[in-house]
Amino acid sequence: MATQSILSMVGRGRGPETPEQRPVAVAPAPSASERRLRLVVESAPVSLCILDPEGKVLAANRAALTLLGVERLHDVIGTLLDRLVVTEHRERFTAFVTSVCGGAAGTLQYELAVPGGTLRSVETHAVPLRREASATAAFLGVTWDVSEKKR
Repeated sequence: MATQSILSMVGRGRGPETPEQRPVAVAPAPSASERRLRLVVESAPVSLCILDPEGKVLAANRAALTLLGVERLHDVIGTLLDRLVVTEHRERFTAFVTSVCGGAAGTLQYELAVPGGTLRSVETHAVPLRREASATAAFLGVTWDVSEKKR
């Protein structure tokens, strides 16, 4: 998906709730540059996630799924990422998402409790994604596991 496609998707308001109510659109075939960008995003060795201002996952790459301990994208799309953040870090994480969606880039270290009970110390660097120059639409975060460093 090209950056422009991601940005246009991210900032939309809530649409119809059921598939039957959603308008059907035929997407044009991706260009060569869009295919290359998709390959780069999917092949990145670090977790890439896009969150809405509420902290719901809008998009994630394969490395993010591995980090979050899930196998399928639909296991995380539309879910609040803070549900995996340990309780004592959840408030800081929520404030971080709010700050980034408000326009401030930042970094946060926190712990995740992934399915199966594994605790992971992670670090996220995030920047706001904007649809227009003045409106922040979402949070783009790059996250990696720093558990070994912390030990």
